[in-house]
Amino acid sequence: MQGTLQRTLDQVPAGAAIVAAGTSSDPVVARRLAALGWRPGERVRVVQKASGGAVVVELHRGRIALSRMVVRQLPVKVAE
Repeated sequence: MQGTLQRTLDQVPAGAAIVAAGTSSDPVVARRLAALGWRPGERVRVVQKASGGAVVVELHRGRIALSRMVVRQLPVKVAE
């Protein structure tokens, strides 16, 4: 396996398996994401990307939709 690339969630294509590398710098958003199960080290799959920039991810056997504003802040790692 090659190295791991880090980017933000908005840069990842639909269908990609990723690992959360961090959370939002906004404390309110970070708390909400933690309540939904988004934590550094969690495995996530990008299910769908909407034309407006929103992203649907699968996390802990559930799906959550994240706004464009949020996905631009979320660092993730993609193994190549």
